[in-house]
Amino acid sequence: MAQHFTLDQCRRQGKLHGLAKGKYVIEYNDSTHLSQDQWVRLAEVDVRAAAIPMGEEDTEQFYTIRKDIGPLPAEKADDASKRNARILHDTLSLALARAGILAPDIPNELFIELLTLGEEDGVIVVPDTNALHNGALHWLLQVLKRPAVWILPLAASLTTVQQRDAMVKSLVGKANLGNLTKALRSRGLVNGALGLLLRNRSRSQVVELDHSLLRYQKTGSNSGSDPDNSDVLEDRLIIEGIHGVLRTMRTRSTRRVITSDVNMARVLEAEGIDTLFVPSISMGSAPIDCIRYDALACRFLGAPLCSVIWELVHAFGSIRLMKEPTPIATFDCFWPGKSPADWSSESLSCTFSDRPKPPSLRRGGNQDESEPDGKPETERREDRKNAPFRVARGERTREKVTMRAGLSTDTLKTPTVSVRLGTILPRASLPQAFKFLGTVRRLNGAKPAQIAELSPGTTPDTVRRAFELLRRIGLLDDDAGTFRATRDADAVEKALGREDLDAVSLIIQRFEPYAAFLELLQSLGEIQRGGVVPLLQQRFGSIGAEEGGRLPRFHSLLGQAWTDGDVIRDGSRRLTDRDAGEAFDRAYAATSVDGLAKVIELLPLLCKTEHISPWAVKKQIERFIAEGLLPEYRFEPSAGGKPVSRDEILSGQLEDLTTRPVIIDRLHIGERPVFTIGGPSR
Repeated sequence: MAQHFTLDQCRRQGKLHGLAKGKYVIEYNDSTHLSQDQWVRLAEVDVRAAAIPMGEEDTEQFYTIRKDIGPLPAEKADDASKRNARILHDTLSLALARAGILAPDIPNELFIELLTLGEEDGVIVVPDTNALHNGALHWLLQVLKRPAVWILPLAASLTTVQQRDAMVKSLVGKANLGNLTKALRSRGLVNGALGLLLRNRSRSQVVELDHSLLRYQKTGSNSGSDPDNSDVLEDRLIIEGIHGVLRTMRTRSTRRVITSDVNMARVLEAEGIDTLFVPSISMGSAPIDCIRYDALACRFLGAPLCSVIWELVHAFGSIRLMKEPTPIATFDCFWPGKSPADWSSESLSCTFSDRPKPPSLRRGGNQDESEPDGKPETERREDRKNAPFRVARGERTREKVTMRAGLSTDTLKTPTVSVRLGTILPRASLPQAFKFLGTVRRLNGAKPAQIAELSPGTTPDTVRRAFELLRRIGLLDDDAGTFRATRDADAVEKALGREDLDAVSLIIQRFEPYAAFLELLQSLGEIQRGGVVPLLQQRFGSIGAEEGGRLPRFHSLLGQAWTDGDVIRDGSRRLTDRDAGEAFDRAYAATSVDGLAKVIELLPLLCKTEHISPWAVKKQIERFIAEGLLPEYRFEPSAGGKPVSRDEILSGQLEDLTTRPVIIDRLHIGERPVFTIGGPSR
């Protein structure tokens, strides 16, 4: 029997939780071009036995989704069939992009610009019509987490949405294959755009247009329906509307127009309007993981299966999940008497079949579920340690995501900046190289000899080695022997100014040896100092001991690693506030005696167990203290002796860069040191 569910209700009631391990098929039906009993295959879902934390829910099953578009009924192999296949592919891709498991392949320049925008307090975005539904704006709202983002869609875009909605309604029940393009393009625009604006109604405001501009509006325009049939007059209406919005806006907040239309972006730039061109998001032939690490968001992003289903239903009309030949669940976007409140809450008509529950995914489940490869956990751990490492460019864990047995982080793909080729290890110190970079920025270009003259005791060869390192990272360009700072150098300067060493590390990961060692450290957790050079030689061939020993210092200076005696430990993981609070509770319980714990014992234990650097964990805990987020504990300042430190981090701006020690025997409340932490007796 069909029931009406919102997405949250479906998740809370676990309607799609606990699917049996195996492959499922997603099919669609749309009465505009298919009869009631005709279902067309769209994709294959492979549900794994592993489970991962996802948002506030306890666990979600890990799955992959692969494009598997079946033939349309009674369709001839001609140009129309090819076009229909492309429309199905595009509609599927955009739905997955809106759900959050597909991301655009962005160029270096856009990556740096978004890093810079992420530092702003507020950003105003004006999306064109297509950006409202093609996943571009959905993705930006995920990665721009720090600034407040206000969305100002134009009334012309909403008029287009109304036209598309009327078109879809006129086609319902026609079952004519010729309606496929109009129906799918239009429904994706209507439900994708309105769904986004309704979910973000507290930070969006539709902008009215000057009535004189309505001469550009044409009834029945193709705008937003098919990018191949763009309407020039409607594009001009959007552009004129954007000009009007920006002229009347009185704010210091950064403003950007969002588009995925190449021609629109070129025209806007030519007319002096700052534009973010987000490339169109498309699905390839390879399976897509339900979770991925996003270097801009600095956390794992993804979507549970029910979220993907919800987007697909609003794009295709009706969806059913099949464990062939049996339907597991059927979802419909339309039903008689569906109210505006139902549309606002994005409710669906859902029918779930009875199915046996699979073995538990939690501890205590059978061995086949917890150990899919048949090996004991200790043996699999040794396999991972002995496996050759790969360069995971830009991969860094800020969100604590625990993978169950059998699910390797190898499956998590990282859309990020490209790595410049070249395997030479650093032959310059990072602080010195950054100081040289600051001088080059100030001079707007310089030769190595000039920098050597301005730096007493420095030879031109030393400067050249530093310049080579900076060039490989992409912070300097060589213009016939004169080196100039790139735009990326500005991003480094700003990140250092706010002590965001994680952002600096992301940029440095373009240097392949840095990225390779970071990935190796993340996979092993710790490396003996004496083992660093042999491991690097395994990856890069013959290297010098000096260069091999210098590389790990880059990671500790940027807060991604820390030293513990003769061991270099991974410190690149970053926890959410909730997970950090729970980790603090565990560390306190393990180190406290009679209700008191010493900071010098608690901090290293917390860093070791959670793979966080002392710099990062101190920063987070001191913020917790300032914001009163640890009310069970007492942090009372007291006098102490000489500070204890193990590592240094970079501090200050580029040209005046210094290093300062990370003190591990105390926390600070303002300028006052705290050596012991009081709390509940355990």
